[in-house]
Amino acid sequence: MVASESTTSLLNLVEVGRRFQRAVNLSRDTGSPDALDGYLITPAVRRALAQIAGGLGDEEGDRAWSLVGPYGSGKSAFAVFLADLLSPSNSAAAKTARRLLNGAGEAPLSDQALYPSVLTAERAPLDTLLLKSLDTTLEGIWKHQRGRKPQVLQTVKRYLNGSAPSPSRCATSDVVNCFEEAVETIADKTGAGLLLIVDEAGKALEYAAQQPTRGDVYLLQALAEAAARSNGVPFVILTVLHQSFDQYAHQLGSSDRNEWAKVQGRFGELAFREGGDEIIRLTASAIHRTGRFRAPRGWNQTVSATAAWVADGTGWNRRQLAKYLNACWPLHPVTTALLGPLFRGRLAQNERSLFAFLAAGEPLSFRDFLRTHGPGRLYTADRLYDYATGMLGSRVLSRDGRQWAEIDTALKRLPSESEAVDEQVLKTVGLLGMLGDQVGLRASADVVRTCIDDGDAADEALERLRQRSILVHRQFRDAFQIWEGSDLDLDDLVFRAGQSLPASFSVATALQQQAPRTPLVARRHLFETGTLRYFDVHFVDVSRLLQQAPLQLQGEGDGIVVLTLPRTEKEARDLVKQQIFAGLAIERAAGGKPVVLVVPESSARLAELAHELAASQSVQTSTPALQSDPTARSELNGRVEELERQVAAEVGRAFAPDRSAWYTAEARLEVKSWRDASGALSTRCDEHFNGAPPIKNELLNRRALSTSAARARRNLIEAMIRRSDAAQLGFVPRQLLLPLNVNYFCRL
Repeated sequence: MVASESTTSLLNLVEVGRRFQRAVNLSRDTGSPDALDGYLITPAVRRALAQIAGGLGDEEGDRAWSLVGPYGSGKSAFAVFLADLLSPSNSAAAKTARRLLNGAGEAPLSDQALYPSVLTAERAPLDTLLLKSLDTTLEGIWKHQRGRKPQVLQTVKRYLNGSAPSPSRCATSDVVNCFEEAVETIADKTGAGLLLIVDEAGKALEYAAQQPTRGDVYLLQALAEAAARSNGVPFVILTVLHQSFDQYAHQLGSSDRNEWAKVQGRFGELAFREGGDEIIRLTASAIHRTGRFRAPRGWNQTVSATAAWVADGTGWNRRQLAKYLNACWPLHPVTTALLGPLFRGRLAQNERSLFAFLAAGEPLSFRDFLRTHGPGRLYTADRLYDYATGMLGSRVLSRDGRQWAEIDTALKRLPSESEAVDEQVLKTVGLLGMLGDQVGLRASADVVRTCIDDGDAADEALERLRQRSILVHRQFRDAFQIWEGSDLDLDDLVFRAGQSLPASFSVATALQQQAPRTPLVARRHLFETGTLRYFDVHFVDVSRLLQQAPLQLQGEGDGIVVLTLPRTEKEARDLVKQQIFAGLAIERAAGGKPVVLVVPESSARLAELAHELAASQSVQTSTPALQSDPTARSELNGRVEELERQVAAEVGRAFAPDRSAWYTAEARLEVKSWRDASGALSTRCDEHFNGAPPIKNELLNRRALSTSAARARRNLIEAMIRRSDAAQLGFVPRQLLLPLNVNYFCRL
């Protein structure tokens, strides 16, 4: 994609939002008017808020939570947002938080306001850190209240000044009592509860593991139990961690680790990590256009094509992707898509590394690019490779950086007379091969061409690199990759194996082995009758149905869903014409079970993939030379895994209700979604098993009697023989329920 150059620096047209230029500090930013400027309500935020709201809305719900996520994933920013959102104050920060929630279409989190007590932990005794936080909170509340300061504040200060009975440390019960008394006092005075947030809690846990006599981890357990008891005005705790509690106790003995696991069990876990599509959205929200934007030539086509590739490979919303990719100019759309996989890896720190790349002025970063280039240039994938290797240094060549090392080695193999575009293409192919699969991108000629200013030059470079055995084209993926060296031509071997497959090769038989389907449950029937009934799923070649060949349809299900595989459109039409006969034939083969036939719009692609997978598996098992060629063996294993993934995906696509027709032996079913399909199966069960009584007891209503039910039956029979004259056969009330259910079942 080529665009005209300009002497105007991109820095005059684009800026990175101020929010993304500094790290969040919980103590400093809570209550700050500007801290939430540009904050986004992402799916991870929504999930965490929903779980916390559920706990607040239920008197017996969770009140103690651990927010767990990797470094730099936005956990501290969420803690600031939560503190401001629940704060009873009418401050600008609180108003901003509520406005953000309303703007995202979310309901208010709770009617109950909570005063935030926040602290950023350090490697120090936890009791001292907690009491300092409580002291600051109480002082802040009573600064705006009339009357004397509460007694609990004086108690907290005595502990902090060392004038308590135990000056070396506070007992766990002392700290807990301070918090419980503070909650009661705050509620009496203001009607609000208390929200305790401990950011960087892992540092306090590390201290507790190293200094078990001074860092009492059980204090967290006691506080969590106190929070659970706060049925009136709530006391809520949120700890912010990079990993689970027990991960910090790895150096302790097994018994101590088990005790730490019990402490962790008092806290509900809020997993906090954004999806790849949210990384693109975050990037778009960080980049602001300050000048008039004129799309460079080919920009809209590149955005549209990239959105289509990513959407097809991931299932993300194509229209939203195009919107966000367009907003990321002058980041090349392919580069934008690769940012998530790059910064979510083990060599970086998620969103923190992303925002450092966008906002910091270090060499080769996005901001450096804005400063040194005009509006006719895009930040392409090869530039991202240069930034990553420059930023991470030797780490990319460590044991975890094998793929980085492969790219580096390939670059060193470039001859001195190589053109600059050869290096660009090689870096692009390498980065796509390493990260692209995570966002549905592969190093095809089309994708690589969009990443290079001169598409024709990119094609020529790909061919040169292929001829020099630096790149190799993998036909099964339609993608280039760095050549690792092998004496075997896998494409030729797979082609020959495909030609050698027996004439009796059955796509249905192959798919039954390659992509076995999970049984389909008649959900409504289950809810209404208490009986779990499911349909086994079988692939069947349409040619066998039309020829009325014998069928082997084995399974323990209550019915059968037949996924038919027509080779041609004519076979599909013939099957539909003979659906009654085919359905009845299948029902006879299935022993009278209810049957549903599914006819896809087309199964040609599925048959092609199944054939290629069978050929590749044949090469795996019948090529002795693979044993002495680890490169070819690894490549073939990757090819088989990729084909298995593609087969599974194509089965789901071909037989999706909106792409297929569903029939019984009598008529076509109105099925447009998987919900409709489940309803149709339930209707079949209602009709076929109409004489079965509802038994809504999962211990009894099952194919094999459970151990508990068998024991209850034995006890009931014994009681009927030995204690027939006793009231309720001698069972006490708590023993009575299951035997009576068994009695009812036996009478039926």
